Amino acid sequence: MHIRQWRKFRRMKMETLASRTGLAVGTISAIETGKQGYSRASLEAISQALRTRPGYLLEFDPTKQQEVTIRLN
Repeated sequence: MHIRQWRKFRRMKMETLASRTGLAVGTISAIETGKQGYSRASLEAISQALRTRPGYLLEFDPTKQQEVTIRLN
């Protein structure tokens, strides 16, 4: 889970993310630190607020360079 990394990548404060998602700041913090799980609805709301896809929040850290492989047919 890379919510904190996406939030920092977007230069967004936790309070702003909470406001845009309707979630409490404490909930955002608990999800980011892994102390609390998340629902599909909250994951979708967070991804919309961070302008990314839900799957990217789970798998991709935007602060690290990723190797990109292009397959040519």
